[in-house]
Amino acid sequence: MIPRRRQPYHDKGSRAVISWIRHPVFACFSACVVLGTSAILLRIHIRPPLSETEATISLIEQMPDWMSISKLGGPDSVRMISTLEQIDKEDTALLRMAVQRYWEREVLAKIGSLEAQGRLFILNRFIFNVPQVIDGGTVRAYGGWDGIPINPDRTTVDLAWPLATGNGHVALVGMYQGYCGDLYLAPDEFDDFNSRFGRRRKIR
Repeated sequence: MIPRRRQPYHDKGSRAVISWIRHPVFACFSACVVLGTSAILLRIHIRPPLSETEATISLIEQMPDWMSISKLGGPDSVRMISTLEQIDKEDTALLRMAVQRYWEREVLAKIGSLEAQGRLFILNRFIFNVPQVIDGGTVRAYGGWDGIPINPDRTTVDLAWPLATGNGHVALVGMYQGYCGDLYLAPDEFDDFNSRFGRRRKIR
């Protein structure tokens, strides 16, 4: 008995030939569909997913520019907190890597982008359990941010500013006031906050 040769799929004069082409940058999906005497070639480029670090950096970049926020409690303030809540879901090691890479790319390489520095300044205060009242003698300076609330006798500092926690929610309560001095050392402050305060308690 001679085995029958397997025939390609046919459906009322139509047939489809599908092939995959792999490329280190993207996957190319090609489909040739023949309908009667007409042929249509479909080519779809599917880029690979971002790495976890780059995906986290992408979230950081989605944070509104603190300097451009003109109204506390407005849409940009709400979007700021909403984005930070998404970032806060990542583990500490991944966040540390993302902060370092973003700082090198957007702050160090661009000689002090205030927009990028502002994002990291607020990020560090959101993901860690930074106290709103702390002994002024224990505060370590990593940047020249203006507006940080300091007790008149300089004994206490609101280290969590421009954020505050109330009724179980974190809110942006401070506007950008200015910056002076050298680059903000966000990765170093990240390590300091992580070792001294730990991650912010999750509020469900």
